[in-house]
Amino acid sequence: MERNSWLKEYQNKGFTVLPELFSDDALHGIEHHLSAYLEKIKEGVVFEKDGQTVRGAHGLHLFDDFFAELTKNEKILPLARQALDGDVYVHQFKVNFKQSYSGKSWPWHQDYVFWRELDFVPTPNLINIAIFLDDVDYLGGPLWFIPESHTLGDLSANQLSDQKGESWKDNVAEYLNFQVPADEVSKLSPSKQAVAMTGKAGDVVLFNPQLVHCSANNLSDNSRRLLIITYNQSANLPLKTSSRPDFLCSPFVESL
Repeated sequence: MERNSWLKEYQNKGFTVLPELFSDDALHGIEHHLSAYLEKIKEGVVFEKDGQTVRGAHGLHLFDDFFAELTKNEKILPLARQALDGDVYVHQFKVNFKQSYSGKSWPWHQDYVFWRELDFVPTPNLINIAIFLDDVDYLGGPLWFIPESHTLGDLSANQLSDQKGESWKDNVAEYLNFQVPADEVSKLSPSKQAVAMTGKAGDVVLFNPQLVHCSANNLSDNSRRLLIITYNQSANLPLKTSSRPDFLCSPFVESL
């Protein structure tokens, strides 16, 4: 897809898909380093309610040089710079695992409200770039997007906790402190049908932090691993220091 077409689609719909951006060899490299990472790093790794199934790993770029370099990859970093029209840095890096049969849902939500309320990022000038590490079908619990919902502002219900102790985990678990209520989703659905982000391993999805999205449980034989790098505009630094761990709110060091 040409630059102007993907950027226009991203701006209009709130998301765009770039098929087969990463080769099988590149994916094998990511998978190798991800497996090794989980063997040695426990910080930022969270589990499903069973306490055994890995739900997500956060802040990988802070602990592993391979993932730090991935944030600078020539296939994705220029996309972030173009979409945000300037210098960028990594605000958040995570892998959502959505493991076979045991990977649980994410409710309808928007991302920016978390970064505004918990990390004090002043504007939604961020972008999520998601790399499919697995083929994704409808049974696998794909992301569902409501097109153009990024233009509607904050639709979230405020259920903010005090974020003390281990409560940061509330916002990486099946239940989220900020959710888009069902009645708001119902208002959107008749005119803007939700779109499932199915696709092949190596596909890349760019989506706006104000876009309303969710995903269901994984009911398939295969994992649905999604590596998501959130870039923030370097001119959009948090107004003050977040109480959340660095693996959820990466401190600014320098522009990439």
